[in-house]
Amino acid sequence: MKQELYSYCLQGDINKVMDYLNNLPEATSIERIKIQYTNRFFSENPKFEYKTKDPWIRSVINAYYQYFISVMTKRENVEIAEDKLINKLNEWFPDHDDKTDLDSIEMQLEKEFNTRGFYFLGGVTPPFRGPYIWRKQEKCEYNVQIPSGMKKVTVYFMEDFIMHDWLHFATFGERAAGGWATKDGLYCVKERYSTELDKPNFLISYLAHEAQHMNDYDQFPNLGSLDLEYRAKLVELIYHPSNNDTLIQKFLSDSDTNRDHPHPYASYLVCVNLSNLLFNSTFETNPIKWKSIESEILSNTAKDLLKNHTQLLVELGNETVKSTLQSM
Repeated sequence: MKQELYSYCLQGDINKVMDYLNNLPEATSIERIKIQYTNRFFSENPKFEYKTKDPWIRSVINAYYQYFISVMTKRENVEIAEDKLINKLNEWFPDHDDKTDLDSIEMQLEKEFNTRGFYFLGGVTPPFRGPYIWRKQEKCEYNVQIPSGMKKVTVYFMEDFIMHDWLHFATFGERAAGGWATKDGLYCVKERYSTELDKPNFLISYLAHEAQHMNDYDQFPNLGSLDLEYRAKLVELIYHPSNNDTLIQKFLSDSDTNRDHPHPYASYLVCVNLSNLLFNSTFETNPIKWKSIESEILSNTAKDLLKNHTQLLVELGNETVKSTLQSM
């Protein structure tokens, strides 16, 4: 039940979440979850818990929470919700000229949070904005195997979050970004992997996935999010020992045909392309059929898809290509 519920959350659509919950047979656990979602997303004065007593920080976080509610319930479109967020955040900088774009505001927020002892990263976790704010950070070095060879990466383990992404908000902390890649290093939410640092979930689904992003940033500097996620998910399938079971089932469950959501759309395209090659079908959902495919065969097929995609990008021009996936 929760897997399907979270797939709607991954689409950023709380209305679908409520429709799904309302159509389930009555049960105590369902009623508890419905109340949880109703109180957070559909009440006039939702109550939030904050991991800080600083009133200025709480006000900033609340502004983002209200933005999350607006965009995920479709109460307002993203553009209008972002305009309201800009106006609200400007209230917390009375000594500065009002800024009209969120990137500039978040640069100012980063400086202020740093002075208060926090790390702050603004920007977009597609399709919505929302900063990550945390207290502690530790640096480690790794050598990671990806299809093009060994990649040396720096990983910054982040701890003690007081705010996470919109998916964390939508799932009450059950699902969230485990980290991300920049041109300078990888950022990892340590609590997500603290007991799995020697297991495939970290070594493959995080490290190899994000290391592929870093490699693509260098080779294809203008590549869009859809292509980046498509390629990194193929890398997971190439190396993950349970690629024909738990991993492919996750991709199937997360799949969405909306191009505005890069992660689930990339999962959808991976499953479509593999289904076509392995089963001669458009979108195979039967887990028994996937498990019947040997892990090595699935790995090699994913490797071929990645190789073909790389060749296409090179032919189109490493420096100019932004996306190819609309035609796949």
